[in-house]
Amino acid sequence: MACLLFAPVFAEVSESVAEEHAEVFKFNTVRSVYKYLEEGTYVGNGLVVNIKHDGVYANGRCLTGAVFVERYTDDVVLISMTPPGYDRVYFRIEVNNNCLIDNQGYLYIREK
Repeated sequence: MACLLFAPVFAEVSESVAEEHAEVFKFNTVRSVYKYLEEGTYVGNGLVVNIKHDGVYANGRCLTGAVFVERYTDDVVLISMTPPGYDRVYFRIEVNNNCLIDNQGYLYIREK
């Protein structure tokens, strides 16, 4: 069973947006990944998305269970979580592009 957590937003990450928010991150541990995730806010389609260790929040409302870091490099983080009543879903965080791509392929831009 698929879960559409967030309403669709179709967008591309423009170079100017990526450069505007560009920061250099080096992940040494899973803890450093969680720190990066929890410090970020992602915006798209009228939603403000926050990722905390205990779940993914949209406009302040927790929509999932705990977030797990599946794998990471310096450029990409893959996380998973399970919304109540659904199968596990995966989100991709592209650090260099300052964005989150949800399980349906919709994009959210990281704001400082």
